[in-house]
Amino acid sequence: MSKPSDGRFEWCEERRPLRVVFACGWAIAVIAGLLLAVTPTYKVNDNAGILSMIQEGAEAPFMSPVFVELLTFLYRDVSPSVPWFGIANYLALFWAIALFVHALSALRIPRGLSIPLDIVFSALCATFAIRVGYNASSILLGGVSLLAFVAYLRSHRLSKAALLVCALGLVFAFLFRPRGAQGAVVVVGPALLAMGLLARRRFAVGVVLAFVLPISVVGAVHVVWKTTFVSDEYRAFREFNQVRGKFHAYPIARANLENVRLFEANDWLAYHYILLKDWLYFDEDVWNLEKLRNIFEYSVPLPEDEIDAGTIASAFQELWSEQYARYLTLLPLLVVVFLACRSRRVAIWAAGYALYMLVLSVYLSIAYRLPDRVGDPMFVLGFASMVWLFVGVDRIRPLRIRAPLRRATGVLFALACVCPVVVFAVDNARDAAKWGERNAKFERQHADFNKWFKGRILFPQAIVLSTQAQNPLRNYEFLYEVVPSGWRTYSPQFYDCLRRHGLSRGSELIPFAIDNLDFFFAWRRDYVDVLYEFVKRQYGVRFMLRAYEGLSTQRYVIFQLVTDPEPDSNLSVYHRQVVTTPFDRRQVGGAIGGDELDDVDESGK
Repeated sequence: MSKPSDGRFEWCEERRPLRVVFACGWAIAVIAGLLLAVTPTYKVNDNAGILSMIQEGAEAPFMSPVFVELLTFLYRDVSPSVPWFGIANYLALFWAIALFVHALSALRIPRGLSIPLDIVFSALCATFAIRVGYNASSILLGGVSLLAFVAYLRSHRLSKAALLVCALGLVFAFLFRPRGAQGAVVVVGPALLAMGLLARRRFAVGVVLAFVLPISVVGAVHVVWKTTFVSDEYRAFREFNQVRGKFHAYPIARANLENVRLFEANDWLAYHYILLKDWLYFDEDVWNLEKLRNIFEYSVPLPEDEIDAGTIASAFQELWSEQYARYLTLLPLLVVVFLACRSRRVAIWAAGYALYMLVLSVYLSIAYRLPDRVGDPMFVLGFASMVWLFVGVDRIRPLRIRAPLRRATGVLFALACVCPVVVFAVDNARDAAKWGERNAKFERQHADFNKWFKGRILFPQAIVLSTQAQNPLRNYEFLYEVVPSGWRTYSPQFYDCLRRHGLSRGSELIPFAIDNLDFFFAWRRDYVDVLYEFVKRQYGVRFMLRAYEGLSTQRYVIFQLVTDPEPDSNLSVYHRQVVTTPFDRRQVGGAIGGDELDDVDESGK
C-alpha cells in the first residue's frame, strides 16, 4: 500500500466544496443508476400499511408521530400525487451514502483505499435502493451520522455545516423509526467507544453537546407528543400492538401451537390461536390485550430461556445459511486491512468489535429471529464501523516489505474489494429481477381488483394483496375499500373503516359481512375451513361459501359469506357455490401465486 495522504481529496483541500460535490454526486449516481435500471419495491408490507394510514390521515405506529403528521400534511395539503413516503426513504439512503463518502475523505488514510471502500459500501447499500423500508432507512442513516461525526471530530475537520448535517441525520433517522435509531447506537456504540479511547485526546464537550442537542429536543417533543397529543383509541391500539409485536416477531408464536393450558386460560380452541398467529384477529371478544398477555404468562419454554450449545449451533446455521451468508465475503477485505494495521491496540479493539457483532447477531437470531429488514442494515453498519476502526485512528501505515510483495498486497486488497462487490451485484440483480416481476404482477392484480371490486368492500388476508411489491415512487389509487388487517387491526384506521358502515366494534364485522353482496373476502384457501368453524361457534351462523373461482388463484380464493338455508347435517361441512364471472384470473392479469407469497413479512416490530 502506498504512503498515507489525505486520499483522493488531497487535490482539492483548498477547495473543500468540491468534496461535498463529489460525495453528493457519488450518492446520486449510485441511487439514480439503480432506479434507472430496476423497478424498486418495499422491503415488507409494513411500509405500505403505514403509507395507507398516512394517506387517510390516521394515526400510524412505528414512526415518530411528529414525522407521521408531517407526511400527512404533505399528502393532504401539498400534493397527494407525490410519493412523499418513498421519497423520504430515498432521501435517507442518499444522506447515508453521501455522508459516508464525505466523512471517509476526512480521515487520513493511504491513497488507494478510499475509492475502493466507497465502492464496497455503495454495493452493500444497493439492496436498500432496490427494496426500500423505513427500518433500514433509520438504522443506516442513524449509524452513519454517528460515525461521520466522530470522523470529523477526530480529523479536526468538524465545520459547523458538518456538525449540522450529522446532527440532523441522526434526527431524521430517529423520526423515521425511533427504535431503528436506537438500534444503530447499539451497533456502532462499541466502535465509537473504541475510537474515543484510542484517540488519546480530549474532545470539546461543547461540540458534543451541540451534536446531541437537536436529537434531545426532537426526542423530548416525540415523547410529549406520543403521550399527550394522541387519541385514546390510538393509545389502546399502541398498548395492544406492542404486546402483539412481541408475539409475532418472536419464536413464542411457533412454540405455543399446542399449548393446551394456554387455550384453556383464554377459552380458545386451536383455530383461535392459528388465526392470531397468522394475522387474522378481528373480534375483540376473542382476541384482546388480556388474552395476549396470557400467552406470555402460560407460554412453554422458549429457546432463549435456556441457551445451550445446540441452540447456538442452530442459530449459527439459520443466521448464515441463506440470507446473511453473502456478508462473509467481506472477511477477506477486513483481514487484509487488519494485517496492514501496525497498531496492536487498534487490532485488539477491532477483533473485540468483530466478536461483539457476532455475539449480537447470534443472540438476535435466537430471541428475535433477526429479519433481514433489520439484519441487513445492521451488518452494513458493522462493516462501516470496522472501516472506521482501522482507518479512523491514524494508525494505518504501509507495510515495510519489498516492492514486489507490496504490489502483491495491493493485488490482494483489490481482489478482496472485488469479491463482495461482485457477490452483492449478482444477488441484487437477481433480487431486482425477481421483485420487478412481482411488481408487474402486483400492478396487474391491482388493476384487476379496481375493476372487480370498484365501490365494494374487500377484507383481505394481509398476505394476499402482496402490497410490499408496490413501487415506492408511485402512488396507487384503490377504487375499493380495504378492511385494515394484519397489525393494522384495532388501529384508528380500522375503526374509521367500521364507523363508515355504522359499526363500532370488530366483533360486528363478520355478522355485517354475512349476506352482504358488497362485501368480499380474499383469503388463503386453507383458512376457509378455520373461518367456518369460527363463525359457526362464535356467531351461531352456518354459512354457504360463495366462491369466485375465476377471480381466485391456487393460493387464495375470493369469496362471500351467505347464510345457508339448508346446512349439511355434518356440522363440520359447509356448502360451496361457485359463481361464474365475465373475468377470469387465469386469463386477465395473471395473479401472484405459487410460493411467492411466502416471503411476506408482517411483523411490524
